[in-house]
Amino acid sequence: MSRKRPIDIKEELGDGGSTMERVCRSCKKNIVEIDDGDDEFLMIKAEHNIHDIAKFQIRPSAGIDKLIEEVAKRLSFRLGSFKLKYEDEDLDEVLLACDDDLRLCAKNFGKMGKSFLRVFVDRK
Repeated sequence: MSRKRPIDIKEELGDGGSTMERVCRSCKKNIVEIDDGDDEFLMIKAEHNIHDIAKFQIRPSAGIDKLIEEVAKRLSFRLGSFKLKYEDEDLDEVLLACDDDLRLCAKNFGKMGKSFLRVFVDRK
């Protein structure tokens, strides 16, 4: 199946593109209403000490439990034996303890213009 260029679609519609523009505006509106940022992947670098770093992607909508499971699996820690923190825009280390913390972190992450989120793993 060949891809059609926007100009080809305009010609097929035969109305100078107004239908296409209306459809595109409608799609964009629906995407903006549905997408609250939770479905975008975050690149995570989970760091314990200087030498133990795991890199992976996760969706914030997956929740804090999924993040904790991934960190435990990749760094070979038992669940419940560590806590997670991240560095916020004020350079403070902030505890990641619940889904709301993760959502807030993900929201602020996008505003900071970083390519990955560094998560610090503290053993309890």
